[in-house]
Amino acid sequence: MLDGPASVVPGGVLRTGAAPYRPRTAAVTVPALHGAPTAAEVMDSLSRAVRAPLAGPGRETSEVARDTDIRFESAARPVYYAGLRFVTASFRYRCAGDRTVRGEGGVLTWETDSLTVGLVDCAGPRDHDPDSEPARRAASLRCPPGRPAPTNGVS
Repeated sequence: MLDGPASVVPGGVLRTGAAPYRPRTAAVTVPALHGAPTAAEVMDSLSRAVRAPLAGPGRETSEVARDTDIRFESAARPVYYAGLRFVTASFRYRCAGDRTVRGEGGVLTWETDSLTVGLVDCAGPRDHDPDSEPARRAASLRCPPGRPAPTNGVS
């Protein structure tokens, strides 16, 4: 999810829309062949492998969006972002006792407990931004060129 930038005056409120930047739908692709695993079996196995709960097939990233109001004490040009840790995987399957690969498939999903949210202030120096990939992406996509230089002397 990626908003802004918006202009906020001292005491002003930013209402986030939290629309997905690149909407995605969780999906499992399995050929309809005899002996193929079900989508539920694939998701269960993948969830155990990554040791995290995963969004099930058909779930959309827009379901994760949360509108919120944020009050600012000083003027700002905030960009609200929210990011998820995506998981993509391909797999092959065999019938029990048979070494021959019978088919293959793929998964696109995300860790359901991986939501990261934050703000980047396009009016402030870059070194005040949170140190995360979602923050860097939000700043590069939404902040105009010419942001103030870092205050710690590092660019």
